[in-house]
Amino acid sequence: MPQMYKMVIEKVKEQLKNVTAVCLTTDGWTSRNNQSFIAVTAHFLNPENDSELSAYLLGCTSFPESHTADNLALFLKNTVSEWGLNDRVTAVVTDNASNMKLAIDKCDWRRISCFAHSVNLVVQNSLEIIEPVITKIKNIVSYFKRSSHALAKLEEYQKQTGSPILKLKQDCPTRWNSCYDMLERVLKLREPITATLAILNSNHLNSLNSYDWEYTANFVDEISLPKEVHDMAEI
Repeated sequence: MPQMYKMVIEKVKEQLKNVTAVCLTTDGWTSRNNQSFIAVTAHFLNPENDSELSAYLLGCTSFPESHTADNLALFLKNTVSEWGLNDRVTAVVTDNASNMKLAIDKCDWRRISCFAHSVNLVVQNSLEIIEPVITKIKNIVSYFKRSSHALAKLEEYQKQTGSPILKLKQDCPTRWNSCYDMLERVLKLREPITATLAILNSNHLNSLNSYDWEYTANFVDEISLPKEVHDMAEI
């Protein structure tokens, strides 16, 4: 395996030697065990076929250091140098985090905001108008996600009533379509949810009144996404 790894590395470096320009995409993420990583991908036109867009993941590297602009800039410069791409970086696509924006400035590269991240900021801001209802729904979903007993009761009720066995979906702040998915699924499970919460005497969570349910249904109808747009949000 190590020998194969080295062979692939050399093959990629050899191909990158013939590339005149690259665009980088980079982002940081945290694993489930709370380890921090940064990924860097190079995008370029295939030297042998300039109509073909190619991309190589240059690395998904553990990054335990503080995510300051200086540390990020040093990491990105070292990565670019390691792959022999100095003076060939035409642009870098990142999210809109201030530390990342400053890091790219320190590298003296052109920065382009990630379109999906920008759209997510707009959507998250617009969701504030129904924040009280969304908070109630999040609390309900979190309750069933945390309690295996409650989840079992929810599934049992669906089986008894002959309903399809559906699982609740939790929204993710970085996925702008996930709130829609959460609300849509809760609406489909309205009866099983309210009945299960009543059976479990969790009346403090069973706080959605008829107006809240109607308001949520209207909101979901208004923001219903075409399949193509929904799929794009998952990228």
